[in-house]
Formats: sequence, C-alpha cells, structure tokens
Amino acid sequence: MFFLNIMIAIIIGLSPALVVGVVLYVFFTQKNRPYALEQQYVRKPALIMWVLGAIVLMLNIFAYDVVAGIGVGVFFASIVLSVFFLMKKEQRTLLSYIILLVGIAAAVSIGVRANGFVQIIDAITVGISIGLLSFIGSLEKITWDGIVLIRNGFDYSKRLFFNLPLIVSLQEDGVQKSRVVSILKTTILALIAFFIFVELLSAADPVFAQIVRELKEQAFGRFVLSLFVIIPIYVFNTVWIPLKPQEQRDPLKSLSVQDLYVPMLVIVGLVGVFIFVQIKYLFGGHESLADFGYTYSEYVRKGFVELIIASAIGGIISYVVYLKSRLLTDLRQKTSLVAVNILMITELFMLLLSALKRDLLYVEVYGLTRTRVIGGAFLVWLAGLFIMLLILTLEKKAKERLFFIVMGILTVVFVGFINVVNIDHFIVSYSKPSDYHNESDYYYVNILSEDARQGWRDSITYVSNAWDTLSQKDKLTEDQLKEFTNLKLSMVALLEKREALDVKYGSEQEAKNILGYLAHEDLPTSIIQKRRFQSYNLSEYMAYRMMQDDKELFYTKLNCMVSDIFNYQITNKFNNYSNEGNVLFETDRPFVMNSLKYAPTSSFDSLDGVFNSRGFRDVEVNLGNYLMEHHIPLQCK
Repeated sequence: MFFLNIMIAIIIGLSPALVVGVVLYVFFTQKNRPYALEQQYVRKPALIMWVLGAIVLMLNIFAYDVVAGIGVGVFFASIVLSVFFLMKKEQRTLLSYIILLVGIAAAVSIGVRANGFVQIIDAITVGISIGLLSFIGSLEKITWDGIVLIRNGFDYSKRLFFNLPLIVSLQEDGVQKSRVVSILKTTILALIAFFIFVELLSAADPVFAQIVRELKEQAFGRFVLSLFVIIPIYVFNTVWIPLKPQEQRDPLKSLSVQDLYVPMLVIVGLVGVFIFVQIKYLFGGHESLADFGYTYSEYVRKGFVELIIASAIGGIISYVVYLKSRLLTDLRQKTSLVAVNILMITELFMLLLSALKRDLLYVEVYGLTRTRVIGGAFLVWLAGLFIMLLILTLEKKAKERLFFIVMGILTVVFVGFINVVNIDHFIVSYSKPSDYHNESDYYYVNILSEDARQGWRDSITYVSNAWDTLSQKDKLTEDQLKEFTNLKLSMVALLEKREALDVKYGSEQEAKNILGYLAHEDLPTSIIQKRRFQSYNLSEYMAYRMMQDDKELFYTKLNCMVSDIFNYQITNKFNNYSNEGNVLFETDRPFVMNSLKYAPTSSFDSLDGVFNSRGFRDVEVNLGNYLMEHHIPLQCK
C-alpha cells in the first residue's frame, strides 16, 4: 500500500508537466499538418460565445467563494443546460433530453441533500452528464456498438489536444491567420473602456465605489477561475468526429487473446476458491470461525465493499472480453474465450450473492448504515450488468443497443434512488444496534448529515433515560464504559452540529459568540463563505429551524446532558481515552466523515497542576475547558 501511495503521488505530481508537454508537442507538430484536413474535426456552435459569457456570469454570481449549496447547484445546472444548447437540433434526441434532466436534477440536489457522499455522487453525475452531452454533440451519428463507441471516444479524446492549434487560429480567404493578435486587441480595447467608466462611476456614487473596491480584491481570483471553467468547456464542445462508415480500425488490437485469456483463468480460479470458503463459513455454521479468531458478528463486518469493487472490475473485464470475442475470426479462440467469460460471469453472480449475504447478516447484527444502503443499491446495478453481459454472450442476436438502454435505465434509477430516498433518514427510521448488548448507536446517527435530523430528538431522549441509570454507578464495568462512550460522544456530536448550524444560519452576533470572535470586527473568511446565501442547503436550514423551534430540548436539555456526563467523568477521575479513541479513530465507517472538534483526553495522572508528569493536560482540565469553550454550564441546574 505504501508503494501504491508513492506511485499515485508521483503520477499526480507529474500530471501537470505531462499535460503541458503533450499540449506543446501537439501545438508545434500539428502546425505542419494541412489546415483544411484538420478543420474537419472542428465544430463551431453559433451560440458558443454567448454560452461561455452566461457561464462566467453564473459562476461569479452563484459559485465564487462559497461552499457547496444552492449556488453551486444552480451553477452546475447552468453548465449542463448550456452544453445542451450547443448541440445541433437533430442531436437533441430523447437520450439527450434524459441526460439533460438527470444532470439538472443531480445539480439541484447538491443544494437539497446534506449527505456529503450523495453530494459527491451528484457532482460526478453532473460531470458525466456534461461529458456525455459534449461527446454526443461531437458525433455526426451515434452508433450503438461498443467497438465504434470506444473508437469514437478515443478519437474524441485525441482531438481535445490536436484541436488546440486550431482554436487560436482562423482561416480567411484560404489563408491561415493567427487569432491571438485579434483577441488581444479586442480585449485591450474592452479593458480600457471598462476602467475609464469604472473610475467615473465610482467617483459619482460612494456605494458603487465600495462594491467596485470589493470586486477589485477578488478580480484576479474570479478571472483565473473563469478561465479554468470556460476553456475546457470551449475545447470539449468544439470537437467534431465525422462519420466513417467503412472504418475497420480495432481499438482493442493491443490486447491479444492471450492477454485476456490467462488473466481470466487466474480470476476464475481465485474466485472459485473464494466461493468455496464462503460456502463453508458464511453459509455454514458459526463454530468453525473460532479457529481463525473471529466471531460471526466480526466476520460479517468485513469484505462487503471489497466484494462490490471486485465484482465491478470483473464486469468491466467481461465486457472487454465480449467485445474482443466479436472481432475474432478464429472459431477455436472465440469459443474458448466465450466459455471462460460465461464461467467468470457465473462466478461473479455468486460473488454478488456472497456480498448480499454479508449485507443482510450485517444489518441483522448491527443495523443499517450508509455502506449497506448505497452498496445494496449498487449491488442491484451490478446484477443487472451481469445479466445483460450473459445475454450478450449467449445470445448472438442480442443487440448492444438493448444493453446500453438497460444499463442507462439502471444508472438513472441508482442516481435517483440515492437522491429521492433520503438515505440518512432511512437509516434513522430503522433499528440502530451497536457493538455492545444491542444498545442503540446514536453516535453514528448524530454524525450523519442533517438529513437524519428526525433522529436527533430520539437520541436526546434515549441518552437521558440511559444516563439516569448509568449515572448511579460509582464505578463502570468495561461494557458500561463502552455505553458511557456512546452516550457521551453522541451528545458531543449533536452539540457541535448545533453550533455549526448556528454559525451558518444564525445571526452574526451568535456566530461571533460561538467562535469567540466578539472582539473582532469581522468573522473568519471561511465562515463568511458559509454564511452567504449561495452556500445555503435546504436540509441544513430545515434542521436549524427544527432546533430553533424546540430550544428547550436542543439547547437547555442538550447542554445539561453534556454537562452532567462530563462532570461525572471529572468527579470519578477516570480516563476513557482507549474507548473514545476506538470509536473516533479506529472504527471504520465508510462514506461517513468524523469532523468532531472534540478529541479524547490523553492522560489522567495528577490533579495538582495543569500538566501531569508526562506532559499531558489532565482530564479535568481538558473536559472543563471544552465545556467553557462551548458555553456549557459547569453545573446544570
């Protein structure tokens, strides 16, 4: 893993230099190619300059210097819509309209859902929608054939670089002339006019002058970001791939039958052994697991995500093998490749069944999590992929058009599911057992996004009732310490979530009070970004209003719970670093980010001074400081 990380870091570090090198190479080498020949690969949408201007305007109004919210969603939606309008009328087919609607819906959802993972999926969906619309717009005709699409995709990617010299040039009367001088001249004249009128109007109105001063401070950043956005959009939407009906170019010629056959045999063998182990342990009894040092509950926690990833990679390999088998003329090679592919698809189905079995057993033991809900939805998508691959491989008359239609529908359903179904709310609505004695894990509930706000009331009620019993103990057992940890951290998580919402949606005075900025004139820049209306999120705002409407519960009661729990630990002088560290840092929670400011106390050796003999602050000092910093009363009445 270490060497893999090093390789990734090297690739990322060298990527800018490689891109610049490729661009320079293409720019100078393509100058020698006939201009008329290259011009056939360029399309010039009539509205492109207006579209780019509109995108720059939307960027600077809605998406500059803000965090993900309604502003970013509106900006992303405007890009999807703009790219759609750059397409020719005959290219605006039903498929194009579906991609348009999916892209806009995903963009809008960024400002609706607070679930960070869903927002990432939505952003990826927007990017794919923009890419697909640009790609479709570059094709003279769409052919539903994997080989042709790969060939066109390769040509499209290549032309993104090879068209660069053409973008900065113009042919007039058969003579190629540089556009750089023309563009610079126009830009200079526009800037001169702009600055003259800005100075005159600023002198005429002090309010306008203040706005201009603020814009000047941001001018460079806005300019660079605007270029960063519009240049790729311009390049991506000026590529044209002419129809070549007689072309027989094989995009998979670098892959021989041996290159695919041998790795597939290795995969089939490994997966076969793995399935045998699964049948023996996962589908069999619990007793034999003890020989390997695992309990059944520990065993079902492991491997679900890895199995999903392995199945997805296997599906990609299977499709490549299917495409390669179509191009083979040797019947023996083709038959052997198809046979191994069918065997691999069958094993991949069994791998999915293993993942499903683990998923169901995990939910039975531990309850629902984001991993299980999202992974389950993706599992259905993979099952559809394998079914379609099996149909394509077995049925010679099956058309790839059907394959793309079915997978497109499943993809839209998957993206729609994770957006329409409020995943965090769905998790909260079902059982939430934890690792110890089936006690509810409200810490997990409270570190979910604001989409899970309906579980916050239950968490305070549950912790209050459980604390009434636990607080009567003078000394806690190991299991009781785990319960104490869950109660404490669940309330701390909710407290910090409440403060984050107050800082973002409350008054400026409230934000300064929480942050300790009462003596400062302005809030930190990062907080100012979050408080702009463009950064608002519908789910977050609804959570904020819910807390404001019940201050007795979410302020008075919550503060008292945190105060009582902290004071119990201070009074009984025990260090809970191990349990808290395990929950906060060692427990794996995929798709959920722990962003608590609270950190477990390191040591509790002495109460004589601020620092103990090993140089760490005492538990009493750390916990007391946390209460004061968060304006929690040391003693709750």
